Amino acid sequence: MPDLSALLAPFKSTKTALAVFLFAAALLFAPFDWLGIKRPAFTTEYETFFVVILFLSAAILAVEILSSARRLAMRPYYARKRKQMVEEAFLSLNLEELCVLWVMTQSSIKVIKGAFDNPVMISLRQKGCLRVLSGPQSLAEVHHYMPDDIYAIVLERGHDRMPDDFKTSIRFDDEIREIVRRSTTWHSW
Repeated sequence: MPDLSALLAPFKSTKTALAVFLFAAALLFAPFDWLGIKRPAFTTEYETFFVVILFLSAAILAVEILSSARRLAMRPYYARKRKQMVEEAFLSLNLEELCVLWVMTQSSIKVIKGAFDNPVMISLRQKGCLRVLSGPQSLAEVHHYMPDDIYAIVLERGHDRMPDDFKTSIRFDDEIREIVRRSTTWHSW
């Protein structure tokens, strides 16, 4: 079927399908007599071909319009789903994970270096709270970034989720620093 695949190749792009649709419709339905132009001879010879092309491109455009409408209609659902997932991930954080994210928000950074195989970093990646940046990196120092919605919720409610005795401790800063060091360094567990 190389002929059929060659025929359908231009329709991979919606813009091309629209252009082909408009061209075929103009050749088939343009009022050449009213415009004072002589009808091209090939339009009558290949009229069936142009009708097939017209319906094929119309079908492709209809599918694209329906899929775009579906994506637009589903956008609020996916936003609600993402918000629910962020809330669940935030509530599932243990103290070590919360400290790492909270320190990032307090430092106004969204990227932190951490060992790829550290259990805390693995857990944060699995919960969707951190993601690995692409590029050449070592296993001992991988750049992790925090998505915006996780950043916002940790900035807003991160300190409140910490235990009261931990927040009011005299050594709060030292304990936080030690937790973050242990949670991001290689083989510190």
